Amino acid sequence: MPYKVQKWNRPHPPNSAGLRLELEAEGYTVFHLCDRPEMQYGLHKHSDDQCHWIISGSLEINIDHGGTFVLECGDRDLMPAETYHSARVLGDEPVVYLVGSRSRSAEEQGERVDGFELLRSFAEMMRPSEDADDETCAQEEEA
Repeated sequence: MPYKVQKWNRPHPPNSAGLRLELEAEGYTVFHLCDRPEMQYGLHKHSDDQCHWIISGSLEINIDHGGTFVLECGDRDLMPAETYHSARVLGDEPVVYLVGSRSRSAEEQGERVDGFELLRSFAEMMRPSEDADDETCAQEEEA
């Protein structure tokens, strides 16, 4: 399966609780993230299939040898395991999004996805800006 973007085409705005249920029904382990403006993730890959579903803000995904894609409110992507990519927040507002992680080997072997390893890999890739406002994302998560 190649990298794919699905644009939001529903008549109502995205609801994080509803989208989380959809991702879980598709077999994903789901994480709720908020990245500040100017946040960047360098070139990396994951051993599992990933899905990013944007609740608010904009995220640019650059697929190595595959192009650059902008995900906006409601948009989601489907990223196969082992896809090299980088990402950055666009604009002056934080991006709030869900990340779904689904292990191909777990599906085949009946194993559980290790969510801690996914979070640790995100933490290692984060490069916060010097003037980042920590309260902005905290306020977004409380909403």
